[in-house]
Amino acid sequence: MASDQSRLGPLALAVLTRLGLEISREGSIHVLRVSAGGRQPLVQRLARAQQRCPRFRVVDVGAAMNPWTLKVLNAVVDRTPQVVEDCFQQPWFSAAAARFCCRSGPHTWLQANNVTCFTKDFDFERCCRNGEPHQLLHFAMDVNKESAWDPLLHHVEVAGKFEFAVASHILEDIVNPEILLQMLPRIARRGFVAMPSKFTELKRGVDEGYGPHRGHIHHRWIGTIQSGQLLLLPKLAFLETIEGDIDVVGNALTADSIDMSFEWDEDDIPFSILNKGFVGPTPVHVIQMYLEVFRTADDVDDVYVHGSDEPESEIPCESRQEALPPSSPEPEAAIMSSVQFCSLRTFEGLSRDLAAQLGATGERCFHRELQEVRRRCLMAMKAVEAAMMIYHTCAAGEPPLGSAARSASFRRRRAS
Repeated sequence: MASDQSRLGPLALAVLTRLGLEISREGSIHVLRVSAGGRQPLVQRLARAQQRCPRFRVVDVGAAMNPWTLKVLNAVVDRTPQVVEDCFQQPWFSAAAARFCCRSGPHTWLQANNVTCFTKDFDFERCCRNGEPHQLLHFAMDVNKESAWDPLLHHVEVAGKFEFAVASHILEDIVNPEILLQMLPRIARRGFVAMPSKFTELKRGVDEGYGPHRGHIHHRWIGTIQSGQLLLLPKLAFLETIEGDIDVVGNALTADSIDMSFEWDEDDIPFSILNKGFVGPTPVHVIQMYLEVFRTADDVDDVYVHGSDEPESEIPCESRQEALPPSSPEPEAAIMSSVQFCSLRTFEGLSRDLAAQLGATGERCFHRELQEVRRRCLMAMKAVEAAMMIYHTCAAGEPPLGSAARSASFRRRRAS
């Protein structure tokens, strides 16, 4: 992949300069792929990372339409995240039954209900992690609105960043992809981004049976990679009337160049909006900017022609202890007593490390367990109150401690 100035010709440099794009020598975009869109290799890499590090958590932003991360997924971010259902939701799956299923293996039956624990859609790998039932976190939000991210950012503040974030085929759909690209590094250490290739979005007739328009009719953005940086271009209506150079790009579409994807693992994802988002100053300028972008060979063209020479290495999984103060792990004294746990009212009251562990299982599970603990605490406290009442009732009939009457009463009881 062309990632520095030495691999760019003078025309490319001139185009980037004219478009106001900063030329980055060491961008955090890597593993650029132009492909048919297969995701199984990535899922396998994520699964191996979770096997090495049981607390490796994956969040998928925009998963509702096509949740291909189900086998490794911990949290869903979408307008309708509940579309991605949790396992063991049928009434016959009590907490004990779900735990029995996960500890007994993928071919387990519940004889009392004559049902199998797992199905094709809700299989053992999806529903169980480390012998325990797995529950998803669901964050319902409009990713276009910065304030809508607050609940997820608060969760990250308490539990630490997710180890990996997936944003697959969502950038091209939304009004404001800039917010999403800025938020991804705030919620995860590294991640994966995918969208239709520029070849797909400039090809006519992709939506078969719906006319000869370019690309998919509901997409708002065209994406490509220039000098290690994601460049987003608004998908303007005038593209339907321009031929020539635009058609050259669209007609290059093949079955194995439908999809463009990359990975990132830095503090930010380097990206730009064409001309800093300004569609102007004149129609002539706009048309010329687009033509210059699509006439210029970029990183995507390089991978399209030569393939990617970057290996898909194993995804690292750092210890979650990084979220703790650097001095030392939390001391044993930080472990909560039963009284402290009973007094908790919210998920935020937990230590960061414990919150991270519970976050992988699901905050809903935590709240359900907390409710049960509170019930038992209440029963225990009522028993203590009853015992104290009996004690005080008995003590009220005794003479004062140290008095002659108390001593006489004590001698009488011993003599009897």
